[in-house]
Amino acid sequence: MAAWQVMGVEQFQRFDWSALKKVWRFSAGMSLIALSGIILSQLDKVILSKLLGLEEFGKYMLATVVVSGLYAVVTPFFNVIYPRFSAMVASGNTLQLEEAYRLSTRVLAIVLFPLAMFLVLFAEELLTAWTGNVGIAESVAPLVKLLVVGSALHGIMYMPYALQLAYGETRLPIFITLILIILLVPLIVLLTLTRGAQGAAMAWLALHVVYLIIGTWLTHRHLLKGIAFAWFFQDVGIPFIVTAIVGLLGGLWSQAMVHSVYGKLIFGIFLAFTAAMVATALSSKLRLIVLSKFGWVKSSV
Repeated sequence: MAAWQVMGVEQFQRFDWSALKKVWRFSAGMSLIALSGIILSQLDKVILSKLLGLEEFGKYMLATVVVSGLYAVVTPFFNVIYPRFSAMVASGNTLQLEEAYRLSTRVLAIVLFPLAMFLVLFAEELLTAWTGNVGIAESVAPLVKLLVVGSALHGIMYMPYALQLAYGETRLPIFITLILIILLVPLIVLLTLTRGAQGAAMAWLALHVVYLIIGTWLTHRHLLKGIAFAWFFQDVGIPFIVTAIVGLLGGLWSQAMVHSVYGKLIFGIFLAFTAAMVATALSSKLRLIVLSKFGWVKSSV
């Protein structure tokens, strides 16, 4: 009513209950997804605050802050891709949707996995540069390495999640999140009691390995049927394997290097860039897009 007054509308319109009825199921589902997502993302902290001492808990929280930087890539990417998926679903163009879904996954993986590799290999150097405390860096780095791999797998699952929402499917993500919550509680309690903060990080990693497998299967059992294998092994698997190989070779090389902390961080950035470029070159579509940007070939993509 206040908005109508500002616009100078003399006669107020009646509230349209039919419009609300069209979207209430999806809105309610999104509310449940948001609630369950908050529970899943914060449940480990609640449990660990009871199981760990203050020092160990502080180290775990510092590691989560470092790893949260990955979501600075994932969240904006999701915010761009999700509306595009929705428009394609609305237009009924399934072939275009499938192509965009697989290409988007490959692009996200090519950016996300090399960043995760950088954190895995050079977590200690990054923490040393940030905190200025070698002791803290040495104790927190192992937690970062475990958490970052789990978070990278979680980040890549934003693409199936965007696909689910584009189809107006809210029951599936709610069901998957509830499964993860049920698995997380005994997993994190058991591993934390036996391995401390490192066990909690291991639980986070194990949970998202399960999420990658179950989420992929359940999503493509209902949506874009028949592409689960190609999506998992090609669009996610190839960038992951390329990044792992570059990381392994680069890690062995970096161990023989006698450089400063900042020198190793620069080398880590170079490794991440190399992994991204190799993974891009192995995709014919992405290779064509990149070459066309430089005007070397004409692209119809």
